Amino acid sequence: MATSAYWLERFPVSIENVFADGRASIRFYPGDGPPGPPPRDESGRWILTPPGLSIDRGAGFVGSVPVSELTRVREAEHELPLVPHHGSSALPHPPWLDPIDQAEPAGRSARRRARARPIPKSRVGTGGYAVYRGAIYRCVDRHAHQIRLVEPVTRPQPEGFVLGRHGEWTRVVTRDELTRLYYVTASARWRERVVDVVDTKGETAVIEVSTDPLHDQPRFAATDEGRWRARVPVHELTDLVELERDVELRDRRGAH
Repeated sequence: MATSAYWLERFPVSIENVFADGRASIRFYPGDGPPGPPPRDESGRWILTPPGLSIDRGAGFVGSVPVSELTRVREAEHELPLVPHHGSSALPHPPWLDPIDQAEPAGRSARRRARARPIPKSRVGTGGYAVYRGAIYRCVDRHAHQIRLVEPVTRPQPEGFVLGRHGEWTRVVTRDELTRLYYVTASARWRERVVDVVDTKGETAVIEVSTDPLHDQPRFAATDEGRWRARVPVHELTDLVELERDVELRDRRGAH
């Protein structure tokens, strides 16, 4: 279930959570809403950065606002399609596998191969993950000795976690406290083109390509990493496949 609304009657946002104190955590992407120029403030100037929101790693903005500033609230539910079985004729030569993945014997690459599975409802779980005390959490700084675990505030507060500055439960642990550390990427077909799926939420997906998109796709914008990113409707994605890559738990800085 995804909840959307308009904030200050100008910004189309997604509502992450609503708190008892009358505030809500929201997320805004500049590309959301109908095509056209950005909204204007009371003096008629373009609003390029939403007031009071902080920039997010996903090229959008996040923050907490009063519920009274939200209007036109709408809820929608959308299921992602099931992926085909590995080796399906839909994608006979999986382009998201690098040469090492394709060349390794099955026994050695079992933890690295693409795993065709149903994608979790309403969200593709790309990014870093860690298994801590039997539970799976998103994580950042997966190559550092200390790793920050993240859990949405929509879920119960895990033991030892505190509320982070971005409105999520967070806890810093060391690598030796984890039982597994891995990274998940996702690929799909969009308009007959293979793309990387960075994230999905509700009815919208963030996709990336490594080559310059065609001129008839103005929605793509260049990233700092030299790639091209766009936001597209989830229903336009097909043949979704996840790929898990394990990250070594041993801290290499301590190796001799």
